Amino acid sequence: MLQRGRRSKAKLAIASASDRKRPRINPPAFLSTAGRSLFADIVASCPPKQFTKSDAELLATFAAVTLIVRETAGDPEAFNKWEKAARLQASLAVRLKLTPSSRPTKALGRGVPDPDDGPFPWEED
Repeated sequence: MLQRGRRSKAKLAIASASDRKRPRINPPAFLSTAGRSLFADIVASCPPKQFTKSDAELLATFAAVTLIVRETAGDPEAFNKWEKAARLQASLAVRLKLTPSSRPTKALGRGVPDPDDGPFPWEED
């Protein structure tokens, strides 16, 4: 049964198994060099616990589709291909929680800037 109420400082100070750093997922072998690079960039830009091993295939598909979107952008003859790829890219981004609207928010801190984003506006000189 879970403890009710707040945890004590002593309880919070104890390292649990979930505190260990989870290794980042690696790109699948079938991706091209550019796809592997994009995959690694996406994984590195997200929190370590965001992706699990089972997300690798979906994330690889997102990387491959993103490359297709980049290649066909601005080509009028490939507009249909670009449009389909862009729709798939947007759908996968939501499922992988890569868009701002799909990320989990803190109950009390919606809209509060992340401390890693830099100083608060009122702290700037």
